[in-house]
Amino acid sequence: MPMSDQFTFAPVTSQHKDTVKSWLAAPHVAEYFHSQGLANTLENLELYCQGIRHNGLYSFDQWIAYYKKQPIGFFISSVLDGPQDDNDDYEKYYQHDQTTYCIDMLIGDTNYLGKGLASSMLNAFIADKLHDADVLLMDPEVRNGRAIAVYEKSGFRQLSQFTPSFNPVPHIMMRLIKRDT
Repeated sequence: MPMSDQFTFAPVTSQHKDTVKSWLAAPHVAEYFHSQGLANTLENLELYCQGIRHNGLYSFDQWIAYYKKQPIGFFISSVLDGPQDDNDDYEKYYQHDQTTYCIDMLIGDTNYLGKGLASSMLNAFIADKLHDADVLLMDPEVRNGRAIAVYEKSGFRQLSQFTPSFNPVPHIMMRLIKRDT
């Protein structure tokens, strides 16, 4: 059985909240999920567990990633709603005739780190949950070389460096155009 067939994804529910919070607090995750970005993620987690998928600024979905039926990771997906705005770090990539998603991901369970699962997990997530996407964006911190390598292995290409308004640390905007895969 291919590794990608061993991943499944389910929407986050209130029963997952403590697990997700513990993953976000783990040193290997907290190094990159911090400041206002972490606060936003925790606020959105609370909203999502109440069935609210829009925080007043953007819509989002949150997912638990399972590997061989074990919860190991967390995904956030947000569709760019537009309008196109060259002054916005994200909406500048919006195109009215394309479906563009922003993705955040992590492997929270430390037993699954360094096993070569991240790229397969990302590819399986895209195929299963974002199959309607034309364009996918990810924005790791510049210093997160492991994430950048995983995303590049999955076909994402670096576009530009920027510092998002919610986090004072430089990030790399990465894009995957689905027709390129």
